[in-house]
Amino acid sequence: MVRGLGGKVELLRGNSADWVSASDGAALFEDDRMRTFKGAWAQLAFEGGSSLRVAEESLIAFGGGITVERGSVEGELAAGLRLKTPTLEAETVASRDIGFR
Repeated sequence: MVRGLGGKVELLRGNSADWVSASDGAALFEDDRMRTFKGAWAQLAFEGGSSLRVAEESLIAFGGGITVERGSVEGELAAGLRLKTPTLEAETVASRDIGFR
């Protein structure tokens, strides 16, 4: 769920071909994508207590975890959430949380 944002942030829903403006409180679904523009950011919260802050000029995908396709994220991953980047893949295990930047 989007828990805060600033600047221009857009979502591409898995069943759509058009990007739409993201709003605070918007739900995130499997196969959605999010992009942030210059000077923009988004704070995301997930079941289980994970939280991510998506930095400006980033592109992330939701599906089988979270994939950072461009840009950067920082936050805390609670047990069971998977994060992928072009150079790293991490999955937390039960009773272990990961903080990263």
